[in-house]
Amino acid sequence: MGPFDVSKAVVAALGDEPLRALLGRLLEAEAGAYGLPLSGIDLGGSQTAPDGGVDGAIRWSGGPAETDWLPRRWTVFQSKAQVLAAAAIDDEMRPKGVLRPLFANLAREGGAYVIFSTDDPSNSSHQKRLKAMEEALAGLPDKERIALAFYGADRVARWVNCHPGIAMGLLEQHGRALGGWLPYGCWSGGSAGARYLLDNRPRVFIDGDEHDVIGGLAAVREKLGRPGGSVRLTGLSGTGKTRLAEALFDASVGGGTALTPATAIYGDAGLELAVGPVRMAEQLVLGRVRAVLVVDNCTAAVHARLSALVDREGSQASLLTIDYDLEPDQPEKTLAVRLGANSEGLLRDLLAQRAPQLQSAEIERLAHFSEGNARVALAVARQGGAVVDLSRLNDRELIDRLFQTRRADASATRKAADAAALVYAFHADAGDLPAEHPILAAIAGMRPEDFYRQIGTMLDWGIAQQRGPQRAIKPDPIANQLAATVLERSDPAAVLQVFASGPERLFASFCRRLGHLDRSAAAQALAAQLLGPGGWLAEPAAHSHEQRRAFRLIAPAVPAAVLNSIERSLAAEGVGSLVRTPDERRDLATLLVHFAYEPPPSARRCTRSRRWCLRRASRGATNRYGTSCCSASGRPCPGPWRLRPSAST
Repeated sequence: MGPFDVSKAVVAALGDEPLRALLGRLLEAEAGAYGLPLSGIDLGGSQTAPDGGVDGAIRWSGGPAETDWLPRRWTVFQSKAQVLAAAAIDDEMRPKGVLRPLFANLAREGGAYVIFSTDDPSNSSHQKRLKAMEEALAGLPDKERIALAFYGADRVARWVNCHPGIAMGLLEQHGRALGGWLPYGCWSGGSAGARYLLDNRPRVFIDGDEHDVIGGLAAVREKLGRPGGSVRLTGLSGTGKTRLAEALFDASVGGGTALTPATAIYGDAGLELAVGPVRMAEQLVLGRVRAVLVVDNCTAAVHARLSALVDREGSQASLLTIDYDLEPDQPEKTLAVRLGANSEGLLRDLLAQRAPQLQSAEIERLAHFSEGNARVALAVARQGGAVVDLSRLNDRELIDRLFQTRRADASATRKAADAAALVYAFHADAGDLPAEHPILAAIAGMRPEDFYRQIGTMLDWGIAQQRGPQRAIKPDPIANQLAATVLERSDPAAVLQVFASGPERLFASFCRRLGHLDRSAAAQALAAQLLGPGGWLAEPAAHSHEQRRAFRLIAPAVPAAVLNSIERSLAAEGVGSLVRTPDERRDLATLLVHFAYEPPPSARRCTRSRRWCLRRASRGATNRYGTSCCSASGRPCPGPWRLRPSAST
């Protein structure tokens, strides 16, 4: 039994046309599950049109001789939304007493004839219906070569339940809530049937190798096409991760064999799901349901639990999780895939498809402004039109357009967005951790309850995202622009005082935002103040867990200040004060990897730190953080600096 089982009562309530449509979906799903060509499916026309006794059929050669629900390589279906007693069956197969010509062909080729009905006979009545079908063939040469079957409401329901996507769609049609879970569809919020746009350059990274999107789709499809397969898809907000997940099931998009849409079950873990992802996976695995479970906004910890579940013996499920963060450690038994930014060419095509009201110059401007982020481009495009020429606006004016609506409280929404953008994410609902939005409300100068309501407005507008109790301004380019603007006109001491009065976790989240603002003089000044003498992050040897995290995340904005802080601690207290635990050694080594190949003066400042890193490597530290750290740096550096050994090492 699966999590979305259809009962025979649901099937029995279908009318003629819905029943015929269901038959078509089941034939397509069965073909996809067994690798049968969709071109072999033939569906009849109108229910009231003469059909020769055929409402649906499938024919194939090679491959399996039969499937669980297709008795022969040529199987014909007659769909009837009615009770079919013996007399009605005889009338259907022998109208006016004459056997349909169809059956002579079925007998000659050894095909199958199935009545597909909402009828719900008992076991004995089912046998009587089969007997009536056999008697209707009386006098037909080679009649024994025809396989006969009667699928009443009970059997139809069981067939539906083999394909969870179809079951979910039928339940939704019947008025049953799915608790936030969705069958295959436009999960990304685009238009149904819109063509998937391919990029003109490689931007899919798998195990360090770069692929184009077609190559990436092929690799992911191959992994998820096998029961037990797990894939983790990561990338920044706005790169098209959820849209790529949709494309995996789209047969019109190249790149290996498309996954069967009827196997898809999608849920956004950032929202409230009536059945959590782990419970959903357990039900799929225990029910041995062939499904591809797609979980959006899924943390690494939840992915690990889900991956272990679908990997159990006997499981028929596979797993795709989507997130915007990639943890340092790759999940076990998982294909890790990272999606890079969109090209400007793809964004131009996307804007032309989704925002046809824009002029070509506006499309060019937004494609360049959004720096590969589709969410940014589309969010600003929605505010364009005949009144304003977006091509003539500067970056700050384009951001301002997001908040220029006819709503009376749009200015309040902007104030809340400005404050919320100062942190990478915050807790808006109390749970294991206290709610943090009152701290941000103080910065915005509004009551916590008003701030909370404005965050809800931003979720509706698509410029904020939710993951459980957390909220965040997304995409990051919008949040970075908002935060930089706020810091430019804020009193640094007042900002630091507000964050110092709140939870350390929120302060660390603020530091993470500062780390994204390496081009903002105001942000760099604040970061340097935090790392300077007397600052919250001044003493690495005394850092708490959250401070250590903040120290690592703020580093991109002020690398020199971070290195100075490290060197002060090394000089005063020695290496042991900084690496008391394996996690501390890993965090510090990770920073050194990113800094050690900078041109001077940073490279000279790293001399002592590099010597420490190499010494630790010789004592058993992994090469990733030791002698091979050049391969992990990822930073361009002139050859003379990269190759010249330090005199002190």
